Amino acid sequence: MILEENNIYLSNSLKSQLLHLNSINIDFKDKHLVPIINNISLHSTYYPLKESKKIIFPEDQSTLCIAIGFGAGYHLIELSKQNRKIIAIPIDKSILTEILKKINLSQWFKNENLKLINEDEILHYFDFFKYKYFNFIIHPVLQKMYPKKVNKIINNIGSILKGPLLEINTQRKFGKLWFYNIIKNILYFFENGYNFEPLIINKKPILITGAGPSLFENIDIIIKNKEKLFIAATDTSLKILNKFNIKPDIAFTFDSQQETLSHFIGVKNLPRLFTDFTSIIRLNENQTIVFSNHPVVNIFKKTGWNPVLLSSNTRNIGGAIIDFFLNYFPDYPIITVGIDYGIYKNQFYSKGSYSSEYKYIYSTYYKTENNIDIALIYRDKFNKIKDKWKSTNLFEKYSKSNNTAKNVYSLSTSPFTNFNRIKTLKYIIDQAYNLEKSTLFIENPNFSKDDLISIFIEEIKIRPQILYSYFLSANEYPNQIAIEKIIQALKKI
Repeated sequence: MILEENNIYLSNSLKSQLLHLNSINIDFKDKHLVPIINNISLHSTYYPLKESKKIIFPEDQSTLCIAIGFGAGYHLIELSKQNRKIIAIPIDKSILTEILKKINLSQWFKNENLKLINEDEILHYFDFFKYKYFNFIIHPVLQKMYPKKVNKIINNIGSILKGPLLEINTQRKFGKLWFYNIIKNILYFFENGYNFEPLIINKKPILITGAGPSLFENIDIIIKNKEKLFIAATDTSLKILNKFNIKPDIAFTFDSQQETLSHFIGVKNLPRLFTDFTSIIRLNENQTIVFSNHPVVNIFKKTGWNPVLLSSNTRNIGGAIIDFFLNYFPDYPIITVGIDYGIYKNQFYSKGSYSSEYKYIYSTYYKTENNIDIALIYRDKFNKIKDKWKSTNLFEKYSKSNNTAKNVYSLSTSPFTNFNRIKTLKYIIDQAYNLEKSTLFIENPNFSKDDLISIFIEEIKIRPQILYSYFLSANEYPNQIAIEKIIQALKKI
């Protein structure tokens, strides 16, 4: 009977597993039925209800408490009194079954405050609209009894949550900004603000320039061969190239922040810009719109239009540009420089970039909230050091996510890239010279603003998750009232 009442606290998967477990012998002592296994008490036999007062719980309401090992749950009672959500992962399910047969959890826990689950279910019970972080509360006795199991559970949960949390927290930071930029770019889209001419590469290898230290180290080679290269620049590398009178053929930007504009200030004769639809950049008529991973691209596809994609899993602009050319110009060799995934002689950026100049002007550079990439890198300890280069876990993830196609090369000496090393630049130039001209045809849109807005509104009604990043950033649940506000805003465009 008690077990049936406790079923409300169990996930369906865990409930099903407990039905098939064999019984084990557990003693229960004291009026609170403290479980004892092999003469080891899982809780205090004198003051079990006071155990939770000794545990320090996170005060931050945006932190989900994940209990590793449940016992009889006495160490979590104080947390329950605070009306906090608790997700508990049992270490030994046979022990849990016997406890659930004896102790009615409703004495201490509300149904909505406690859920006992399997570790691989954690994503289903992590409310990303409510929680930004998680905190482990480890049952001290069970940790001593099952140290390897506890470590395994912790590692598994960390590996399951780490990636989605990084992605979700990025959406939480930028979601509103992405949406506002999308609205402005829709207006710009129908004001003839974009260039839909084809992109042509003719017998030149593609040089993709990032702002890493290897760009400055190889600037003489680029100057010497600039007429023989099709140069595609990241926005961060524009100032460095401009300093040496190198005008790239095109440049890419997909950052949504105001600071992105600083990469363009003082740059003479801007090249054709390929800008993401969430970007803040609207500088000249020589812009071509591209779409990264934001689901708004599906709204445009619903019109029958074929948008140009800058979609990539690399989470950095250099890697996204590499994937762009591998997708649309697969036959042409690609050379990278300044995409290093490392720090050389303690220099993160090449000299002359906006980020490098700003660092020397403002001593608080590494502390400012808006410079999230630098903050991440300098918080992340260097886990690899080789040949005057240093790398971090974050860099390593970026590097591993890059496509390692045979025709992607690097001028960088960084040991942390996955690209092929160049023996001679002439070989790559000759290789491209023997190729046929390649063209990316960019389709002109044949739909109206009213058509697009109508499709946008209908899609939001059916699939509000396309704007989940906005709701995360606005700290709102995507309920009917919040969705209606967005629809009314779209109707005013």
